[in-house]
Amino acid sequence: MRDRAGRAADPGAGAHDLGQVRGIPGASAAEAAWAGDRAAQPGRVTGPDAEAALCDATVVPVVTGHVDWPP
Repeated sequence: MRDRAGRAADPGAGAHDLGQVRGIPGASAAEAAWAGDRAAQPGRVTGPDAEAALCDATVVPVVTGHVDWPP
């Protein structure tokens, strides 16, 4: 595999698991900022309103398929 400049690319060079990423200095502040931005987006509900919505959530089973009529 080659990168854009034609050099051999190392596919594992930037791969980290979540634990490693969270261990990077400043990661907790970045994660908190990201979570705050996500929570502030329209349509996001938090706190008691979220708990009430979850309590009133309806679960409806859905069954799909088709009839395989004999020939």
